[in-house]
Amino acid sequence: MLLSVEIISEYMKYPEKPGFSKCKDQTLHLARPVLLTDQKALKSHTLYIAKADSIPSTLQYEKHSALITIGMPADHIIQKTDNLIVYKESADLLDLFNQISRVYDFFDDWEKKLLSIPFRSLTKNMYQQALDISDDVFENGISLMNNTFSIVFENETNLQYAGYHRTGSEQDFAMPADIINFFKYDKEYQKIVNERDVFYYDGDILPHRVLCKNIFLNETFLFRIILTECIRPFRKSDELLLEFLSGFFVRFLQQSILQNPAAGDGLSRLLMEVIETGKSNRKALESEIQKLSWRTNHTYRIASVHASSGDLAISSLIYFSFEIMRSFPGTYAFQYQDQIIMLINESRAGSIENYSNSLSVFVRENNFRVGISNFTDDVYAIQTMYRQAETALMIGQSEKPMEWIHRFSNYTLQYIFNLLTSNSDLGQLYSPIYYRLERYDKENGSSYLETLKVYLECNMNAVQAAKELFIQRSTMIYRLKRIREIADNDLEDRNDLLHLYLTFSIIEREENEQEK
Repeated sequence: MLLSVEIISEYMKYPEKPGFSKCKDQTLHLARPVLLTDQKALKSHTLYIAKADSIPSTLQYEKHSALITIGMPADHIIQKTDNLIVYKESADLLDLFNQISRVYDFFDDWEKKLLSIPFRSLTKNMYQQALDISDDVFENGISLMNNTFSIVFENETNLQYAGYHRTGSEQDFAMPADIINFFKYDKEYQKIVNERDVFYYDGDILPHRVLCKNIFLNETFLFRIILTECIRPFRKSDELLLEFLSGFFVRFLQQSILQNPAAGDGLSRLLMEVIETGKSNRKALESEIQKLSWRTNHTYRIASVHASSGDLAISSLIYFSFEIMRSFPGTYAFQYQDQIIMLINESRAGSIENYSNSLSVFVRENNFRVGISNFTDDVYAIQTMYRQAETALMIGQSEKPMEWIHRFSNYTLQYIFNLLTSNSDLGQLYSPIYYRLERYDKENGSSYLETLKVYLECNMNAVQAAKELFIQRSTMIYRLKRIREIADNDLEDRNDLLHLYLTFSIIEREENEQEK
């Protein structure tokens, strides 16, 4: 890793502090040092170590060169050198050289650990690893804040000393409400909210002074890296190192996009048009589909991917669209409003059951919620599939809020109930057979209605129903005979049976709603 004279000076653990320092180049531009022996010139962006009295007067100085001396050099050397550190004459040359090499070792190790994070884990785990790896470098608390002012990731130091308030799960923090309101309307804050360079926020409303770096993907704000001055005072070098860390995040995000080029804006635009209007330019859509080596009559599904409120992914849906395509071949993904749409080609990717486990892991890691449509052999039915996926997500989050993925096939009957009951008095939908048995049971204290319900649930298997009701088979046969007589129905007509199934299901749904 390349360093600056300033970083070397600040991180040196040599017994004596430098007697003089000069740092003109505020960048990471110097490789490991070399001893000055018979060189005729100090090369640009090169760090040299020498005793001051051994430096020849004829030595040339290229721009951006750097020099560390033992003993104060002559005035002309100080003037000509852009970057200079001076130690007392009592310092040992080789010991000093070794100490500087250890500083480089320290930062080389940091860089190697950052680069060793597996690219396939470039999700939540990647961000947390990067912060943990950087703990020893910055010594202060370091965290990531999204655009809703939630601290979505932080190192252990930040957790203990930064002073932010826990609002939810282990990795769900937020600024206090009064501070958030201040940020929203503070004119000074509005000047830095879109700042591209590293900046300090010295406002006294925060528990500590902070050094920040905003991260953008193209023009989209993703998150803010926040270094909190909670352990030691900031050093000038913290700005360079925070910039370096931010470059690491950006390079990996860009690498993801470069390795996973989308088919182009054409396909996403056409798919959005179908979703919104139900109409499609069939020729144009077929042309874009063929660019993926797909066919319009392949088997498709739509998955609607929603990010949980306050999650980091809300600001990075573009990135996660590429990550989905990288992780799940046979899938085209794009950002649509505040969600991600996945067009899954099962003719290429295989049945969704083949990769349901890996999809579940991806969804959980990134705190997504997903609705998945039924499959179709007509890619032009995008709007119908999208509505199915959205319906599955809506019903699923209401019925089973702890689950991550919801399939329309699991909620089709519920969807039918919603359509049937949206503008109707539920009582008007009940089967006449139900009413006859209900009235008879009330007048005679019998339980024929419950018997019929269990009989239907057991797929009209009298033996199984008798076991469920804890009665003899002969008793069950007798009850079924009486049910037919009371209902004036032989229970063999398919439409009558379907009506009964729907009636019992509607009643069960009503009871569940009342319990909620």
